[in-house]
Amino acid sequence: MKPKLINCIDCGIQKISCSKAIRCCKCSTSFRLAPSKENDIELLGSMYTNVKDAGINENGKQCYSFTHSCGISQTWIMNNLKTRLKKSPNKIPCSKCGSVNRIKTAMQMYLQKYTKDYDLKEFKGYSKKVRTLTEITYRENIRILNPLNLKRTRGNTGYHLDHIVPVIVCFTSDVSPEQASSLQNLQMLDAGMNLSKGRKFFNEQLLNFLKTLKNHDTIPKK
Repeated sequence: MKPKLINCIDCGIQKISCSKAIRCCKCSTSFRLAPSKENDIELLGSMYTNVKDAGINENGKQCYSFTHSCGISQTWIMNNLKTRLKKSPNKIPCSKCGSVNRIKTAMQMYLQKYTKDYDLKEFKGYSKKVRTLTEITYRENIRILNPLNLKRTRGNTGYHLDHIVPVIVCFTSDVSPEQASSLQNLQMLDAGMNLSKGRKFFNEQLLNFLKTLKNHDTIPKK
């Protein structure tokens, strides 16, 4: 077909096109999505508050903004939200609550698999203290622990600051938070290796050594 000048019947913009379209690309997308907007907003309104049409993103996907019951405001692609609802029809999707619940579930499964001999609340307090002291040790000894300035991450790529004797092992072996977070128990390790090593394989000699450390031995040294 020969190119011709057309006027969009919705916005009036003129454009040269070879198609028989009576709307421009932007208006065509809006027209195509319009019938489902009313149903989408009704669905979102049953789960969230402050539901608003956030428009079409750069990929032509319909987005909506809303506020979850936990107070967090979000903007989601509608198709992604529907996929979440399809997989978990009894759960209202939330980026914040979802990640918290996943971590909580993973921790509970971990404890069920490896031990039933200690209080979860007590372990959480112990773990939090170890992590705090670990960051202090790292900052004070970064030239020793990370001389190559490797990038630390939280995912499965890059490098993690690893506890050679795992925190859970230190806890169940009566190792103090100061001893568990000491320089002697830290190393930079490939993320994949750290996530796959588990708690079964650790240096028993190092564990016994950590137990002998006194407070002055665990103080970070520059």
